[in-house]
Amino acid sequence: MKNLSKAFILIAVCISIVISSVAALAATDTLTMIENIIAGKQDKLIFATVVSIGNNICSVEVMEEIGEDKKVEAESTTGSRGEAKSIVGEKIEVEGLRSYMYYDGFNHRPKIGDNLLLSLTFNGNAYKVKNGAFYVNAASHDTFNFIVPDTIDNTPGAMELTALYRFVGSNGKNADYSIRDSVVYTHDTANNGVEIRITEQEGISFVNEKGETTKEAESGMSVGSESAARDYSNRWIWAAVIIVIGSACGLMVVKMIIKYEKRSESK
Repeated sequence: MKNLSKAFILIAVCISIVISSVAALAATDTLTMIENIIAGKQDKLIFATVVSIGNNICSVEVMEEIGEDKKVEAESTTGSRGEAKSIVGEKIEVEGLRSYMYYDGFNHRPKIGDNLLLSLTFNGNAYKVKNGAFYVNAASHDTFNFIVPDTIDNTPGAMELTALYRFVGSNGKNADYSIRDSVVYTHDTANNGVEIRITEQEGISFVNEKGETTKEAESGMSVGSESAARDYSNRWIWAAVIIVIGSACGLMVVKMIIKYEKRSESK
């Protein structure tokens, strides 16, 4: 019985550590991906519509390429980047397209007809998801909104998406966006580069588990207010809180197992 108890204790501690670690990493992983997208760390950033679905490969029709003008210009002057060739209007196969950003824990998989914003890498033979696949309502930088679960509402993730929405909405021409403590920072080039703080969510449709829209974050491209972000917006604080909660849960399980063992031995 003692050996069994030790085994249960070890399992409980390991599970709590894994859960805590994954939760803490998730708090920053999406931010890193979005920062990479804005920094241009992919071969293609496209709007596309899913046309067929396989086991690990989905076929999509490319509707628009963000920053296409800049890449074509670079190709015409240097001729050095094969990925600069436009693929708008083409049907391409994408590896690794199995789920969408911010849909962890939801039974939501790509389906035919879905409109997506895709960050892709190209190795000369195949396209692969690089910095995430984002579910959107329209395959155009002029009219799109992100579609995410309403659990993202008023979280750091919503402000990350706001920065990405601003960047994509400019067709990749304005990459002057940074995110700190759930506030998006940019600069007003028409006003001597004055810093602007964006604290309101933009360009997002929040949906419930049934896919029904519960809230719209208007895409007015406003500069936002100077008010402080919500108290829980600091991702590092939340990561620490999650770690504490996970560890506490593990400790509770351990105590329950020990208590059960003592009762069994007393009988």
